[in-house]
Amino acid sequence: MALVNQIKLGISMELWDIVRFQISFHCYLNKISISDQNLDCLTLLAIAGEIELGEFCDKSAENKIFKNSQSARTSLQALEEKNLIVTSKIAKAKKRIKLSDKLVVHTQGNIFMNIKLLRVEAPQ
Repeated sequence: MALVNQIKLGISMELWDIVRFQISFHCYLNKISISDQNLDCLTLLAIAGEIELGEFCDKSAENKIFKNSQSARTSLQALEEKNLIVTSKIAKAKKRIKLSDKLVVHTQGNIFMNIKLLRVEAPQ
């Protein structure tokens, strides 16, 4: 019979922190390297939902994630190349951004994450 060292951890988090954790966890599991600044950017976008590009860039500068809107735009291009966000434009409307559908993040209501990780050592 194999013995398993079990770790139980229960933590209550604010919305920003639990959304940031979900994004960080996704990136870790998919081996996507992103900076803390980009992680904060994705967290803000997840909470904001689909939004007009210029408005989001201004918002990220106001929240001091980036120094200015142009820095945000540059960062968003890199995040799109990593398939973490998608942009869309319908007819003559302004460009909009949102998290990629591959990045499932919950931001509404009560959030309970029940994560189970296991490592099984090979028998000797």
